[in-house]
Amino acid sequence: SSTFLRGDQSWAAAGGENSPRFESYLSFNQTGFSDATWTKVTFNGENYDVGSCYDSSNHRFVVPTGEYGTYFFYASANMGAHTTGQLDEGRLSMYKNGVNTSHARSRSTWVSGADGPYTMSFSIQMFLALTDADYIEVFGYDDPSNTNTIFTADQCWFGGFKLL
Repeated sequence: SSTFLRGDQSWAAAGGENSPRFESYLSFNQTGFSDATWTKVTFNGENYDVGSCYDSSNHRFVVPTGEYGTYFFYASANMGAHTTGQLDEGRLSMYKNGVNTSHARSRSTWVSGADGPYTMSFSIQMFLALTDADYIEVFGYDDPSNTNTIFTADQCWFGGFKLL
């Protein structure tokens, strides 16, 4: 165990555990998007959930009682066309307590009459100060052109942890 001299001239132990922490993933292709509408990504699998902070039935992280503080979150997703067609615009966003806080956006262009892009990938990260019972969710947005958009199984992740 290591110790260090703090600014107040007292000794403290170094290290610690970034907990609570979790990582979830999408285990099946998610369909059912409406054109130009934000849709929650239903991360239903868990790689780990230390502190029982990930609510897999509501697909969200919830700050456990007494665990308020600053958290780091990350999300990555692959959006694709389920059938032949184009994806005009896609977005991925984190929502805090039901409010859009930040998003990544991708916009494609194509030659008229030609098949356009079939996939878009997104990655977002952010630090958030949270209090007890705050929750974080991930939403996707698509603006398709004659296509049925999906989030691709095993290519979508959402995770986070409390900073020491």
